[in-house]
Amino acid sequence: MADEVSYGSRTALFRDVSRGGEADGSLAGRYRFATPRSRQTRRPKRDTFGWVTVGTDRDRHRNHERLSDRFAPDAAMDSPARVAVADIAVMVAAAKSGVSASTLPILLGSVQVFLDARTDEYARAFECIHRDAGTAVYFVPLGHWDTKGVALGLSHREVDAVRRAHAEHLRHVGVELNRREEFETALEIREVAVVSTD
Repeated sequence: MADEVSYGSRTALFRDVSRGGEADGSLAGRYRFATPRSRQTRRPKRDTFGWVTVGTDRDRHRNHERLSDRFAPDAAMDSPARVAVADIAVMVAAAKSGVSASTLPILLGSVQVFLDARTDEYARAFECIHRDAGTAVYFVPLGHWDTKGVALGLSHREVDAVRRAHAEHLRHVGVELNRREEFETALEIREVAVVSTD
């Protein structure tokens, strides 16, 4: 139950809390200030993927986990793991996925550590479509990133962003080699993994 208490030109809304056993006979004991719902401050919040959500002050979900916090400690934020995927491919993938351009390199860096620890495995098991001084690009089966995403604990959105980034890297290579159309056709039945060779 809410009551309005007037002080000159000011009117404050108080909520009766005496039923909860807190009354001591005084105004302070019987009432506490209650902000009308229409006046509650709405604070922007960021979810795991950096998107802004809005909730009132009473929103119980205050500790939204950030993707950057999960994949890299604060001390390492300025120097994330090296990413084998071309910068232009990262930018295009960020634009097409739900992961921000500032967060995607951190995600890709963590995935790169996973891939680079398995360089020999990829070389034995998959077809290398292109190799240069620092990277090897492999064709892998459809569903490859879904499987690796489970192993890495990635969400569907994160898996999609990683898949897109590696595919865009191959498209970038295809433009340089004048093989874009060939690679586009191959991407209809296969996925791509870019592994460091340094």
